[in-house]
Amino acid sequence: MTTPSPPLARWVRRDVGTKAWVAFAKGLAILLVVLYHTMIYFSSEGVWGLPGRLKVILDLFPMPVFMLLAGLFAPRSLTWSFADLWRRRILPIAYLYVLWSLFRFAFFFAFPDLNAHIGHERSRDPWGLVEIVTGPSSIYWFLYAMLLFIVAAWLLRRVPPLVQIIPAAVLAALITSGWITSGTVVWDRVGGLFVFYLVGLHYASRLSSFVIRSNTRQLLLAVGAFAVTGGALYVPFVAQVPFAALVAQAAAVVAGLLASKQLVRLRPLGFVSDLGDTSMQIYVLHLYVVAVLTFVLGLFAAPGWPVLVQSATLFAGTAIVVVATRQLIRLTGRWKWLYIPPPSWLSSRRRTAAARPAATDPE
Repeated sequence: MTTPSPPLARWVRRDVGTKAWVAFAKGLAILLVVLYHTMIYFSSEGVWGLPGRLKVILDLFPMPVFMLLAGLFAPRSLTWSFADLWRRRILPIAYLYVLWSLFRFAFFFAFPDLNAHIGHERSRDPWGLVEIVTGPSSIYWFLYAMLLFIVAAWLLRRVPPLVQIIPAAVLAALITSGWITSGTVVWDRVGGLFVFYLVGLHYASRLSSFVIRSNTRQLLLAVGAFAVTGGALYVPFVAQVPFAALVAQAAAVVAGLLASKQLVRLRPLGFVSDLGDTSMQIYVLHLYVVAVLTFVLGLFAAPGWPVLVQSATLFAGTAIVVVATRQLIRLTGRWKWLYIPPPSWLSSRRRTAAARPAATDPE
């Protein structure tokens, strides 16, 4: 006679690994990135969907957590030679950045109407292709930032962690409060995120242990801290106080990671972890789906729609973008070169002339 499964077993998994929260956190972050970009594009057609000030909340979690997690899995890179760093980290990211920047130019050059109202990006200007080398000038600025952070952290590897983190935190605080600016949004983002990469890099084991051992009480405290610090940014002039936005970002990251540790057990939310496993592919592909969907939206009289209809349109559009992008990932999965350099580019040069099976790089 078999014992019937408890009702909760249908909804709650107990077989999740200790690091399963990482994929969930990445999935949650990439969902918010897609929502953010969909909101920007849809707003060009008069569909706002969400209060404009909610953009502040969307700035607090996704990119800081991506940078923190990138650092979390990079401590070993500090022990490598520069040749290994180039082969294992720099080249794969630089390849993605350049390749997809070229795709982006070709796409919007061929279909200019799909990006007609997003004037802050020089998507069809050939000179913009030159600028991708000198700075993070396209939507793929995150990859450019990663390259800078990887190289900077390697060069500073003999400097005590706090001597790196404290100046990076001060820089982030001054940028996020608006006290200093580079004059461009993307460079400000880069300067404001380096501290999260460094924290993840130098305190990887402590952060992982903290999340793994966290409990519901700590989650509630973290959510409360995020609500207070994030809500305070809505108070006039608080956002201009140095460290106010940075503390809110840190609170959002902690709350998001602790929530991910708990939510990853819920079976209905399994799709979030699936998104996290393909977050990089979603990142490089989703813009094209958003642009096409925005063009279709522009065929309708959106500006006069009620607020609730606009909100529903935004969330429905985000869902469509996610589903369509996942389908594109499946369709392009056979073309590995879209996401990773050719194997010969990544292989070590230190080989003997004798024929032998290629060694598998665990990284």
